[in-house]
Formats: sequence, C-alpha cells, structure tokens
Amino acid sequence: MNDKPAENEKVENEHVLNKDHKIQILLVDADQPFPELALYMLDALPRPGDIINIAINGKLVGYTVAFVNFNPFNERSQITIGCSYTAHTTAATIGPIELKERMDQAVKSQIQIYEKAQAYSNAMMLAGYAGIFALWTFAKGALTTRTTNAVIVLVGVSLLLYVSWEIYGMIHRATAGAKFLALLDKAPNEFFQILEQQDVENRRLAGRYILAWRIIIVPTILTAYLGALMLIYNAVANIFGFTQWP
Repeated sequence: MNDKPAENEKVENEHVLNKDHKIQILLVDADQPFPELALYMLDALPRPGDIINIAINGKLVGYTVAFVNFNPFNERSQITIGCSYTAHTTAATIGPIELKERMDQAVKSQIQIYEKAQAYSNAMMLAGYAGIFALWTFAKGALTTRTTNAVIVLVGVSLLLYVSWEIYGMIHRATAGAKFLALLDKAPNEFFQILEQQDVENRRLAGRYILAWRIIIVPTILTAYLGALMLIYNAVANIFGFTQWP
C-alpha cells in the first residue's frame, strides 16, 4: 500500500499551519527609558536595520529596527524590538498638528528620562550620606572635638539643603497631582482645555525647577565633599601622627 499521498498531505498541512503562525512582538523606543510603542502579531521577525511602520496616534510612522532582545521568561512578549525613529519627512512637509504630536512625544520621553535620572541621583546621594556618617561613627573616637564638630556642621548643612529640596519637590508634585485630580469632575471638553493650560504651566515650572536645582546642588555637594575630605584627612593624620585640622 502506498503511503506517499498521505505523507505529502501531512507535509502540506504542516506548511499551512506554519504559514498561519504569528509571532507576538513588543516594540519599544530604542532610546532610554525605552517607552513602549506597540504590541504586534507579525508573520516574521524583523532584523536590525529593517524598516518597520508603527501606528502612532492613528498614523503610520517609519522606524528602523535597532536591536532585538529575547526573554523566554517574559509572559507578555518573549521578543522585544528596539526601534529608532526614521525621519522620512522634514518639518516643512508635515502639518502643524503632526509636528505638535511629535513634540509632545519628545517632551514626554525627556521627562521620563529626567525622572529616572533623578531617582538614580537620589539613591546615590543617600548612599553617600550613609557612607560619610558610617565613617564618622568609626573614626570619631580618634578625632578632636573641633574636627568632629566641623565634619558634623559641613555634612549636616549639606543634608539639610538636600532634605529641604526634596520636601519642596514633594510639595510641588503633590500640588500638581491635586490639580490634575480636580479635573476629573470636569466635562470632557473643559477637561482637555484646562489640562492643556496646566501642561504649559507645568513645563514653565519645570524649567524653573531645574534651574533652581542647578543652584542648590553646588553648596549641597561642596559641603558634603568638604566634610568627607576633612574626615578622611584627619583619620590619616591620626594614623601617621600628623596634626589634625582644623
């Protein structure tokens, strides 16, 4: 008995199943903090350098595949593709509405990057303060009273400036959150109108916030460094018999 027709039919059916099989792929922006762009079911896996069109706000936008990551333990999507925006058109050839949408996306991306950088800076600052006070605890027995007080004053001023700034930032964020929650009771048209006005105001305040941080960060870091250097110098001076300062 000839089994070749059945065997051929099996191969053909497998070909149809493979043809219908799709791959779930998560598309993210290739730049940090890697915001999500889309979640698609594709017939094939794009490679780095390929051009891929992504629907952004109902419009197809061209992106270039920058990297492909595989994570078999990600339940949502085992394949993540990083995409870089490809400028197929210039500002002179696109409408003002599309330009505004792209600008808003760029602003949101930069805000996310700034927030992540600020969180990392806060963690490093707290670790630095903890390290200085730990060193001071171990070395205070070998330091003179004047040296001990000088280190406490310098590091204390730095910590006070830093904590005061964080309290101000907490109040600023809480105020912005309260303003947004107040919009939830508004009608849709009024909601978006006021929200747009708040966005303009928030961007203006964010500029002042960053400028003020640049000013406050100088004495904060300077006094902490002076206190740490004084602590280290006097510990070394105690070991080798030098005169402690001050």
